[in-house]
Amino acid sequence: MGIHPNPSSTSVTISGIGGMNLLSVIDISGRTLLTQTVHPQNGHAITLDVSNLAPGTYFVRLTGPRQTVVGKLIVK
Repeated sequence: MGIHPNPSSTSVTISGIGGMNLLSVIDISGRTLLTQTVHPQNGHAITLDVSNLAPGTYFVRLTGPRQTVVGKLIVK
């Protein structure tokens, strides 16, 4: 999974999500702030609006039927 640009204050593109169907954004204390079904555009990428998140470090978790992948997101 790739998250670009990172850090960001507006939106990020999350790539490499083939086979994943659920996206969650989790704050540093473990609270899930956002959960949404993933419908990849252009095959394996989506755009996520992060403008409503407070500056800080978050984790992006992608879940599919066979695996879970976690990446770090920094909002400035």
